[in-house]
Amino acid sequence: FDENLGLNDVQATRVDLDHLVTAPFRVGFVKFAPFAGLRYTYYDQGRITDDDRHRVGFTWGARAAAEFSRTFDVSGGLFGLDGLRHIILPEIEYRRVQHVSRDQEDFVQLAAVDAFTEREELVFGLRNRLQTFWEINGERQVVNFFDLDLEWTLFPNADRDNFGETLGNLDFDLLWRLSPQILYVLDFEYSFRLDTMEVFNTTLGWEVNQDRFLGLGYRRFVDVNDVILGIARWRVDERLGLIATSGYDFVEDRAQDPRL
Repeated sequence: FDENLGLNDVQATRVDLDHLVTAPFRVGFVKFAPFAGLRYTYYDQGRITDDDRHRVGFTWGARAAAEFSRTFDVSGGLFGLDGLRHIILPEIEYRRVQHVSRDQEDFVQLAAVDAFTEREELVFGLRNRLQTFWEINGERQVVNFFDLDLEWTLFPNADRDNFGETLGNLDFDLLWRLSPQILYVLDFEYSFRLDTMEVFNTTLGWEVNQDRFLGLGYRRFVDVNDVILGIARWRVDERLGLIATSGYDFVEDRAQDPRL
């Protein structure tokens, strides 16, 4: 921690074992996948005490998914199409976590593992992919040049799991390849509880060649940060690569997380 915060650093040991068993089967064109699991976590200390602590929790639920596709005989145009295939992937999942033996407030929150708690979710997903053939590095390859993934979570126990709001965030993820070298990425989360865009990220990337990539992006997390980001990646050879990233946060008026 920053010394100015007046907080002592935390050093802890944690062992986490997460087991999940699933048994998928098909009914017509729909694939069902019921699942159940057990999670055990050991901590060498709690949030306040130094006593060893153990935590157990159970997860169960089911997932249903299908796939539909259609091909179109088109060519040329702005994106240099050589045939077109549209794939639609709808999915629904019910997941419930029960009988967690300890409350998450008992542990220092170092990672998502510590936040494991009783929860009930119903998740709806819809993914759309557009495929075509492009010539890349002298080879004719199938490319997902447009990939849009939507996900929406509902919380049956809203008071416990989502601050009293049944509707969870609407998650939007888009990858759009404008050409074999240029790609555009957009993802955001709209919060019905806050009635605003809670998370917004976008990046424009240029694959100079197989070994070099440049990207410029923007990231916003409501009331947390407002950042312009840059990234440069160079694959020197099969075993060595260099990545440089940096950003500037307008909220804190400083450079954020420069890395090499």
